[in-house]
Amino acid sequence: MPTPTPLSCFLRSRRAQLGLTQGVVAARAGIGEVRLSRLERADRGPCTLREAVRLAEALRVPVETLAALEGAQSAEPPRGGL
Repeated sequence: MPTPTPLSCFLRSRRAQLGLTQGVVAARAGIGEVRLSRLERADRGPCTLREAVRLAEALRVPVETLAALEGAQSAEPPRGGL
């Protein structure tokens, strides 16, 4: 099971805070519901710039917030040690 990342945790908590389903957020962001689910679980590759912009709009947050969280994720040491 993938390890949650700052971005994955934020996406899930912000969506819940707004009372939205994955289907609603995915539709608003123009991405697939499966892709959103995988982003929330940190189960696939990083969020693309296009996805970040669209998700930021759907979740009503500045895109810089998502970019900072994605950057925090990228700054973590690789899994399995250095």
